[in-house]
Amino acid sequence: MKTRDDPAAWPAERIVTVSGTQIPVRDSMEGHGRPPVVLLHGLSMTSDACWHGTYAPLAEHHRVVAFDLRGHGCGLPVRGRFSLQVCAEDVLAVGDALGLGRFIAVGYSIGGLIAQTLWRRDPDALDGLVLGATAHFPLTPVEWALGAALQAAAKFDARPWIAAIDVPAAVVITTRDAVIIPWRQRALASAIPGATSHEVGAGHLAPIRHPQRLARGIVSACDSVVRARAVV
Repeated sequence: MKTRDDPAAWPAERIVTVSGTQIPVRDSMEGHGRPPVVLLHGLSMTSDACWHGTYAPLAEHHRVVAFDLRGHGCGLPVRGRFSLQVCAEDVLAVGDALGLGRFIAVGYSIGGLIAQTLWRRDPDALDGLVLGATAHFPLTPVEWALGAALQAAAKFDARPWIAAIDVPAAVVITTRDAVIIPWRQRALASAIPGATSHEVGAGHLAPIRHPQRLARGIVSACDSVVRARAVV
């Protein structure tokens, strides 16, 4: 019997050209009258590894778009240093190529840093933010040792501008996380005006170990962003 995290239930792949290179992009196409969502996966993962449990339930309500980030899976190659800004520009290029218009950026772990960078780069491109298992200021030495391998993530600091975020936002908190510890995730939620919090009883490997729990948290967070968007 086909389940919702079975590859047969995932959005189909299409080829999109970004920076002169063709990359595969998952695109469910159907929007259901809601803004599209662009899923940004975690460090050292692929989009399918991170979002396999989330694709189908989220696609019941939104057009779902996902692709591998630079230096990951089938994503574009990293040229020089890994850059969150360049990754954000890739997301915008994919959105333009697909004619998405405004979208909700859903980022997990380093994908959450890219989502925050997206807002700073082009706030008019976004209908909202969903930030999972992530933070808004530099990693502590313990977090660096446990999970983050990219210098860009270690230096990321949104504290000077995080309170200026003016789109609906939600933070998915992985309450057993030993990589991005929960108090830092809650601090992120507190720093963004009006952000809602959605707790998931899992650690940083929630996409692999508890994909259905993560999916419920992501869907709930997207629902809250849509509700907030309706009253803005």
